[in-house]
Amino acid sequence: MRGGLAGCTGTGGKDRVRQIAVVSKDFPSDYWKSVRSGAQAAADEFGLKLVYMTAGEYSDPLRQQQEYMSEAIASQVDGILLAPADYSGLAAKLQEARSRRIPVVTMDAQTESTYPVSHVATDNVRSAAIAAGFMQQSGASGKVLIVRSGSDSFTEDARISGFKKGLDGTKLVISETLSVPSGNLAAMQTAVAYLRGHTDISGIFATCSECAAGAGLAVREIGLTDRIVCIGFDSSQDEIRLLEEGVLQAIVVQNPFAMGYFGVKAVADTLSGIKVQPLIETKAEIVTKETIKLPEYQKLIYPFDK
Repeated sequence: MRGGLAGCTGTGGKDRVRQIAVVSKDFPSDYWKSVRSGAQAAADEFGLKLVYMTAGEYSDPLRQQQEYMSEAIASQVDGILLAPADYSGLAAKLQEARSRRIPVVTMDAQTESTYPVSHVATDNVRSAAIAAGFMQQSGASGKVLIVRSGSDSFTEDARISGFKKGLDGTKLVISETLSVPSGNLAAMQTAVAYLRGHTDISGIFATCSECAAGAGLAVREIGLTDRIVCIGFDSSQDEIRLLEEGVLQAIVVQNPFAMGYFGVKAVADTLSGIKVQPLIETKAEIVTKETIKLPEYQKLIYPFDK
């Protein structure tokens, strides 16, 4: 889905409304709906027009984002807010934006390019380290399995790094990092096969929503809920159900509304000549079955409920 960039070229008069292209993953989930809601709130506040260019519904989101970046640059948008689908695959497009002097802010996931003027995201290293501490407190001992996606994700790499740092000095050791295919069912099947061949796993840390849902479903399928401490990132409906069932012991919940808001604000500030921080952190929270009903967590998890 795309907004409309027709007629965006040219410098225009002093009263021309600045246009920001939001090149996003935008999968059909409350997380990305909340990112978009935060972005729009900032656009309304700063008098900007957002043009949404979303790649989540396509089979090849990286290729789609490359095309959207080309379109945004050719249309001479004033700025770009990018949630990259790949760590390295957008480097050429970012260099092109630099050559056109179009400021770019990244959110949610980073890229290898040094061009973005700011990055807005959860501190994945710190949040994952907190998750590691929670796992130890929850009674896991011995071997821990890390479950990640098969994509080239700097975000997941950071979460794995933080989790490992959080285990330093504990009696927990990483057994392996298991890459699973996309889709809850495929992730579950891969995790089931692994767990049936490795009966000494006492904990699982899953680095993304589908990873967490797949791992949790695998634990439930084999009947290991009482033996394996399972912690996942994000707050999909599948994860929430597994948390409420007691299959997942905790989830790391991000603040996507703040991510969208501060992403657009960073672009607006840059256009106004205001220096922005290279890293703008949005806070994440550890949520359990016992704390999920607290109002502050309900608002994070169900931002569109009345």
